[in-house]
Amino acid sequence: MTTLKLISLQSGSNGNGIYVQARSVRLLFDAGISGSQTQQRLDGHGQDIAQVDALLISHNQRDHARSMGTFNASSACRST
Repeated sequence: MTTLKLISLQSGSNGNGIYVQARSVRLLFDAGISGSQTQQRLDGHGQDIAQVDALLISHNQRDHARSMGTFNASSACRST
């Protein structure tokens, strides 16, 4: 059985972000909060932003994509 880890980093009009891990795959859905806020919240769950495999943006609105460029420039996330 695969264990799924789901962490809501923030949800609302001032920013959205969800971390999902299944086996060795780590995904970040949306980048509506800063990279430092994301790392701080992941730290609280024993996770490291540098280990995120990919960033997926649900749609191009500020509360979902605000820090997209920051993640692309400063992490191991793949950009497609």
